[in-house]
Amino acid sequence: MSDAFQVATELLRTAASLAVPFILVWATHRLQRRQKLVESVMAEKARHYATLSPLLNTVFSYRMRVGDFLERGPESVLEAKRKADHEFWTFEYLWSPEFRAAYHVFMGAAFQTFNTEGTKARVRADGNLYPVKPADPAWTAYTGEPVDRKEWVGQYNRLKAAIARDLGFAGFEAGTVGPGK
Repeated sequence: MSDAFQVATELLRTAASLAVPFILVWATHRLQRRQKLVESVMAEKARHYATLSPLLNTVFSYRMRVGDFLERGPESVLEAKRKADHEFWTFEYLWSPEFRAAYHVFMGAAFQTFNTEGTKARVRADGNLYPVKPADPAWTAYTGEPVDRKEWVGQYNRLKAAIARDLGFAGFEAGTVGPGK
């Protein structure tokens, strides 16, 4: 080997050994930035799911006739739907396709929407089972449909499972409640 080749080889080795720490610092910086981004997205999702979850539970428990349903009127459940829809549509870009699909199925089962223009949505349930009647007697608040409680529990469980997966709880399995067991 020539002296020039050996000098060039040594210079390359030296440059490589000097470059490794800089490459590691750069790679670490990039990974930390990515980690911070993922953490901030997850925190944002968690914040919005924390707003949505109690509203969805209000709708669920009302149709299921558990919890405080005896004290609620259909207006409060419709208000929970409106607030949940506001949160859902405002931050739609955050939701996974699985959660979006489960949300639409859940709300579609809970409410009859897109009635005559200018009318309120109706709760898909038999109003005779609810002691608090609508404050507006002109509003037909209920569709009169029976609630398939087992199916309703399944829809709620799918919704909760989608939320859990979105938040990184991959092993979460929604438990059953009430007659859905």
